[in-house]
Amino acid sequence: WEAHNSVHCSYSIRVLDENDPIISSISSK
Repeated sequence: WEAHNSVHCSYSIRVLDENDPIISSISSK
């Protein structure tokens, strides 16, 4: 997992970035 952590993190950031409006809505709640 350690080795894939960086790749997974980068991918997660991309997904979060694209779904930022959705994340913001959830964060608002």
